[in-house]
Amino acid sequence: MSEKKTLPVSVAIPTMNRPESLKHTLESYMSLNAVPDEIIVVDQSSDSETRKKTEAAVKALPEGVSGKYIYQAEPSTTESRNCAFASAKNDIIIYSDDDVEPEPAAVENLYRIFIDEYDGKTALVASAGTGGAGPSVLKKILGFITGARSWKNRNSGNVTMSMLGRYPAGIKKDTPTQWAMGYFFAVRKSLAEKWDIKWDNVMSGYAYAEDLDYTWRYCIKAGEEKMKCVISPSVRVKHLVSGEYRIPTKKHTWLYIVNRHYLLYKHKRPFPARIVLEWCNICRLIERILKHEKPGDFAAALWYSWTHSQEIRQGKPDCGGRL
Repeated sequence: MSEKKTLPVSVAIPTMNRPESLKHTLESYMSLNAVPDEIIVVDQSSDSETRKKTEAAVKALPEGVSGKYIYQAEPSTTESRNCAFASAKNDIIIYSDDDVEPEPAAVENLYRIFIDEYDGKTALVASAGTGGAGPSVLKKILGFITGARSWKNRNSGNVTMSMLGRYPAGIKKDTPTQWAMGYFFAVRKSLAEKWDIKWDNVMSGYAYAEDLDYTWRYCIKAGEEKMKCVISPSVRVKHLVSGEYRIPTKKHTWLYIVNRHYLLYKHKRPFPARIVLEWCNICRLIERILKHEKPGDFAAALWYSWTHSQEIRQGKPDCGGRL
């Protein structure tokens, strides 16, 4: 490790009941060509034995890397990320899942983009994943028809009128984006503080909407100051999507619908966006009926979002204790 180059980059990792995934992720970071000099793990595990394993993995980080272990009793990805943000010593902060494998030059290239590219005007860098063909032509066409994709913004990272985040397929160069997938992206702490961008603690339990909300607000502010937010093919990270612990299907379905309605109201989207969102959800319901993918859960969540719109609008996307 003494021969490894360290970079002034902090990595913020929330984790819960996945010590083996976390250990593998930390080892992956330590195997990079250049390693971050600070890793902050916020642990929300439910039992003491799991917490001991998680803390041990953090303490095993080599000399030269500051490993910080923070225990958080109340599970909340948003709160854990706010906590890690406050603890970070560096200006560049990578938000990372606990089940990723960065490719050897991922952090080194990310740091270079922040420091050297675009005359220091980089505000956000997101991983382009590890490539892949992307969705089929038919799926893309159906996405445009149902409102799940944006034709106008198809060549950049964008947030659709139906409140879904989309990346273009086959990214071969740094590509502008309005948002970032939460499994691996980086921001500047100084800018987030300047713009007062924090993770919204009203949402908890479904990272997709949390990630979209935070990064979209951040990218909007960056755009106002003519700064760059990019998805970079030089920042390759494999998302393993660990099987140790996953969100139950019913909860995933309800939060997929209710949180998007909440974001629609929070971001004061125009009335046509509401129409597109509802059209997209109805099309998705039909798809789930045809595929026999528990359409009852989807229909119940959709009905709840319609009949409790005032509560959701007031910042209560908790599904009324139904989960």
